[in-house]
Amino acid sequence: MKTSQACKYLGVARHTLYKMIEDGMPAHRSIGGHYMFDQEEMDQYIGKAPALPERMAVGYCRVSTKKRKDDLERQADVVEIYMQKQGWKYQIIEDIGSGMNYKKPGLLKMIDLLLDRKISHIVITHKDRLLRFGFELIEYIAKKMDTEIVVLNQGEERNSAQELTDDLIAIITVFSGRLYGSRSNKNKKIIEESKRLLKGDEADEQIEENDSDGFNQIE
Repeated sequence: MKTSQACKYLGVARHTLYKMIEDGMPAHRSIGGHYMFDQEEMDQYIGKAPALPERMAVGYCRVSTKKRKDDLERQADVVEIYMQKQGWKYQIIEDIGSGMNYKKPGLLKMIDLLLDRKISHIVITHKDRLLRFGFELIEYIAKKMDTEIVVLNQGEERNSAQELTDDLIAIITVFSGRLYGSRSNKNKKIIEESKRLLKGDEADEQIEENDSDGFNQIE
């Protein structure tokens, strides 16, 4: 910025600004020989902290399969009501996918916002809505970014056992596919036996979704 703009920004007279330059405040010369000033350098010189990016709360909601879309809507309603009561500016991010999947688009979007220091609070209904395993890692990163994670229900989730079964079946699907090929008879037998032992016929829909691209869902 020019000299007049720097004086206005700092709230000082021109001769005071020149004295500050003599005392070591950074200033640059233009081609015409006039002083030019960088705002960040002036802020650093006078001890003013740089402005933080605008921050907001994020309500993160997740279910494992599309057939649980109703539960996803309930989660969104709960976290939205909470954030509204706090008076926060907020955004809701939704995901459909396994709690073992670290590459869900909503989760990655939230992590990007977190690393950019744009999130003041992360609000979830239960810890495992964030990740099945790895919550502590996200919590550690959040603390480093001065972000608070708010878990509305600290107790065990109503469907946690059922979703854990879904996640186990998804893992078996992926790794048996790696060993024997996703369309091999041996792979299909392993999956069917896993379904029978872990969950029974109601796992059919989950397996059908994972069979096509299970590798991408888990990794």
